[in-house]
Amino acid sequence: ARTLNGKKLYEVADIVIDNHVPYSDGVFNHSGTKIGAVSSIIGSFIAQSLVLEVIKLYDDHKEIPPIYQSANTPGGDEHNKNLYNKFKNRVKSLY
Repeated sequence: ARTLNGKKLYEVADIVIDNHVPYSDGVFNHSGTKIGAVSSIIGSFIAQSLVLEVIKLYDDHKEIPPIYQSANTPGGDEHNKNLYNKFKNRVKSLY
């Protein structure tokens, strides 16, 4: 995305993760146009990798991570309600 001050993301962010997606995002050339965008799936992979690493850190410190459970599992609704009540004042989207 373009910014009004002309700065790029790496110039204003504390942490930047390079997804190594090719310029223009497309990985297939069709008649001079790059198609086959891969940034969404790579971004999802990176996000899930970060989640798994955070969970590993919780486990390494013998702590229980605050993970929402599927509402379809036994006790899922109650578990999620407890997490909601615990974190609702810290997460604006839960207000």
